[in-house]
Amino acid sequence: MRKTKKAVVNLLVLVVLFGFLTAAMAGNLQPPGAPGSTMKTLDQVEARIPIKPSDMPKTISSSGSYYLTDNFTATTASHGIFITASNVTIDLNGYSLDGNSVGKEAIAIDAGIINTTIRNGNIHNFSDAGIYSEESERTYVENVHIDTVPGEGFFLSNASTAIGCSATNCSWGFVVGDDSIITRCTARNNTNKGFSSSNNCVITECVASGNGSSGLENVKILQDIETRIPIPASNTATGVFTINASGSYYLQGNRSCSGTGIQINADNVTIDFAGFSLIGPGFGTNYGVVMNGRSNIEIRNGSVCRFYHGIYEQNSLSKSHRIIDLRASSNVNSGIYLLGSNHLVKDCTASYNGYTGTVYVYGIRVGIGNIVTGCTVYNNGKSASNFVYGIHTDAGCTVNGNVITSNGESSTGGLVYAVSVGDGCTVTSNTVFDNGRNATGNVRGIHINRGVLL
Repeated sequence: MRKTKKAVVNLLVLVVLFGFLTAAMAGNLQPPGAPGSTMKTLDQVEARIPIKPSDMPKTISSSGSYYLTDNFTATTASHGIFITASNVTIDLNGYSLDGNSVGKEAIAIDAGIINTTIRNGNIHNFSDAGIYSEESERTYVENVHIDTVPGEGFFLSNASTAIGCSATNCSWGFVVGDDSIITRCTARNNTNKGFSSSNNCVITECVASGNGSSGLENVKILQDIETRIPIPASNTATGVFTINASGSYYLQGNRSCSGTGIQINADNVTIDFAGFSLIGPGFGTNYGVVMNGRSNIEIRNGSVCRFYHGIYEQNSLSKSHRIIDLRASSNVNSGIYLLGSNHLVKDCTASYNGYTGTVYVYGIRVGIGNIVTGCTVYNNGKSASNFVYGIHTDAGCTVNGNVITSNGESSTGGLVYAVSVGDGCTVTSNTVFDNGRNATGNVRGIHINRGVLL
């Protein structure tokens, strides 16, 4: 990777708490007048900082959540946005950054910065790169589309993630550092490579077309496209399916299991449940899908139920797993349990796990430096006799846009946490309500440690 520019961004930790308070009041019998507006502004719901075109070029030197208010067209040879703080989120809000062939990078991130999120907009006509974050870490970009820049469309640091993005008519489409993930992205008509990665990266469900050199560089091809390995369906309880080789696997139908469902003994594995269910016996210490110190495992699109743990990674050295669009329900202890780092849990549902549980109950549990986003976590730990957690993370995680409700009902274990996070986490735009109903002991909506901004 070239090192001509630096980037620094410690993505800050924002927390939005939604408190729901209802009160019943008796009044007189005279009909009231027209009600006043009860609608909250966006800034009342989530304290975000606007970026107006007149503010740009803009240097962001404080952690926080920022959003664009309109399209911007550059008139000087400078960065559109330069980020010099960690823990920053920028919502382009559907607008465009136009470099007008004079602006340098559209968005540049200073060296040493961590936890930057950029989403939802368009970038074009800058004179260098689109998004540049070579010497920072953990840059997350989603639904950003870059075209017509002479440098890299996306030049992303180690442990970065790009989801649903595109790079067109650039020099290089996507260039990413170690331990990064690119999924559902498109690189077209770039003069050099479409995708170029460093060590331990995963590139899935992407399209590379019309690029001048090659579509992929330094990318390990796990399987030829659509050459996938079936996991047989079974209507009667069957033994464990063991995966000992990298590759792409899929369920052929619902699979009933007598114990553990799938054991993964290799790195770089994708399992597509294809809308089907992996069904456990409902008793015993077993796992729907179990891994031990693996890297780059993706599990998506289906259901796992009636095991002790639904999805289970027990080793803190594991990294770069993705659990996407998965429903984990009615498991004895936890729905999704992932130790390790740089994991993504996205658009999942964890429900009805840990009923009458006697050990700690988790809807979703992750280790250090992971992302939990867009998930629904409800009705876990009913009548449990130990601690109940809707979502629990270790340090340095991002918990964003989740709904956590009705966990720990009638539990007797002493504590119910809707969300509990470690030091230095980012917690934003979550909806938390009605947890711990009729529970004995303390109930906490969002429980935080050091370095979390409320």
